[in-house]
Amino acid sequence: MNFSWLGDGDDDAAARIVMHVFGHAIGLAHEHRNEEGGIPWDRPAVCEYYKKTFEWSEDEIKKHIFDYYERDLSQFSSSVKGGSIMRFEVPDSLTTKHPIGETDGNFVNSCYPGMTGSMGIVDMHVDKGGATKTAEVEFPHEFLEPPAVAIALKEINLASRPSMVKVGASKISKKTFQLEFHRPMRQPKKNTNKSADVACNWIASETDDQDIQSGYSSTTNLIQDQTDSQKYFGPVKFQHPFKSTPKVVAFLNDFDLSEDSIPRISTNISNITTSGFDLKIMSWYGTKLGSAGVTWIAHSRDKPGISSGTISTSDVRSPGCEAQARMTASVGFSGMDCKTPPRVFMGIRILDLELPLHLRVGVEGISTTSFKWVIEGLDGNKIHWVVADYILLA
Repeated sequence: MNFSWLGDGDDDAAARIVMHVFGHAIGLAHEHRNEEGGIPWDRPAVCEYYKKTFEWSEDEIKKHIFDYYERDLSQFSSSVKGGSIMRFEVPDSLTTKHPIGETDGNFVNSCYPGMTGSMGIVDMHVDKGGATKTAEVEFPHEFLEPPAVAIALKEINLASRPSMVKVGASKISKKTFQLEFHRPMRQPKKNTNKSADVACNWIASETDDQDIQSGYSSTTNLIQDQTDSQKYFGPVKFQHPFKSTPKVVAFLNDFDLSEDSIPRISTNISNITTSGFDLKIMSWYGTKLGSAGVTWIAHSRDKPGISSGTISTSDVRSPGCEAQARMTASVGFSGMDCKTPPRVFMGIRILDLELPLHLRVGVEGISTTSFKWVIEGLDGNKIHWVVADYILLA
């Protein structure tokens, strides 16, 4: 890094130089060399200035000032951003304030997706007789402000009835959050001394991220269907509108079923707009649903390095076929150009399987073009229908 212009007494100028040079360190090019051009250079004046100030030759001036980067060597936008910290300043455009503008920040986030986010997996175990388990999770990097944390169930191992579980995040700080796993407070009629296990995926993002938002909704804040008590529906609003219609995925993170109910829970998202979507949570075939809650994540469709989708056992198991203990298939990435295998955030969205509730969804192989998913009933438990949503971060 070349900080040769740093001097004493001008903190604003020093800050601008440091941010500009660190921009180069993470791969940013000079804004004025955008191939779209648009800067009305006074070439004789520019040449005279750089010859006198930096002792540059005409070839050096041409290279550093007038030549443009070719499109296949850069990711410049379609116009020159005059406020960019990467603009190479000339005397008549110098000012005292040079913050990193919104366009610079959004561009860096598009080049380094996941830079402002983290994800991970936590396994939790509640011994027999216990009701709650907590674990402190540390983020790989410190956030600017306490982030939004979304939780999704990826593995459930409940030996006791009723089938009830709840996971969530609390005490969120810039560095850590507390993951909580709750079991039934009431004692079931059978298997009162059994333990419980869950595995959760979590993902954290800056709360002011314009391209990713997340939230939580449950049957307690939805409308119960007057003709079917097992259906709950209602609108969900984003914290701030998207510029265009986003993609939305959802993950179960709590439910409460009656003791004798087969685990059948469905989450459906529809009518997505720039400001929100409609959510429906339901059970069927006599399954008695006490309550349920889901985490949802919405993201811009055109944000580089992020994609999402849905996988289902119905992709490999025909309706009416005998329930199976394990199903797997491969999914190709859509609209992603991955140089390295992306990270995968996956969680359960729809459940329909035999008791006891032993289930895992996950990934067994990730390449730069596809991943292999697996949905299986643990201990040989049979699956009728399970659906999981996923998010990929390149």
